[in-house]
Amino acid sequence: QLLRDVLMTVAISMGFTCCLLLCKVSITDAEAQKLSGLVTDFRTLCSFLLGFFMSTSIQRWWAIRSEGIGALWGCVDDLTLIVGSYFPLETASDREVREQVLRWSLLSHELVYKQVRAEEHFDDLVTGGLLSEHERDLLQPLTSKPQVVWAWMCSYFAHLAYGDQQHGGSRLPYPVTV
Repeated sequence: QLLRDVLMTVAISMGFTCCLLLCKVSITDAEAQKLSGLVTDFRTLCSFLLGFFMSTSIQRWWAIRSEGIGALWGCVDDLTLIVGSYFPLETASDREVREQVLRWSLLSHELVYKQVRAEEHFDDLVTGGLLSEHERDLLQPLTSKPQVVWAWMCSYFAHLAYGDQQHGGSRLPYPVTV
């Protein structure tokens, strides 16, 4: 779109110049000097306004990056650190918990980007191992997909804290469940 706008501006300028040449409009040196001053003033004004625009754009980007995505990434880091401390062994069951939480955390992060881009296809997440086909089918009709993944994690932690031991539950330490 930017290229289109630039080409449109150049085309209009060239058309205006051709009209002036065809009409044989003559400009004196004094008029040319005044036009040159006007263009310089306009360029200065545009630079000044562009500075404000760029400053605002960068501030908005930084806010999204630090308070939005950065906060989400901080939660992912904290959560995986805590899960790693409660499930530190290299047993299959502890590794399964750590990998599940990390996978869902990264999935939520990826789904934020997909939601912003309004992408509805998750085949790349399935082939990348972040999303199972069953989970994809569950997520497809829902609206706020990144939040749904965090709800899954809450349910998973409730299962780990209070669930049936025969199905992998009640594995969190007592102080965590109190």
